[in-house]
Amino acid sequence: MVRETRGLMRDASRFIVGFGLVSMLMDVVYEGALSVQGPLLAS
Repeated sequence: MVRETRGLMRDASRFIVGFGLVSMLMDVVYEGALSVQGPLLAS
């Protein structure tokens, strides 16, 4: 039972870290798009 709990904890931790990484990358892309949007529309 302890091994099953450890496996579940590891899977949950991986999911949370993975979700955080995806969220961070989406934020980087969004902020990058905002910084390009002004000069692009001005031209």
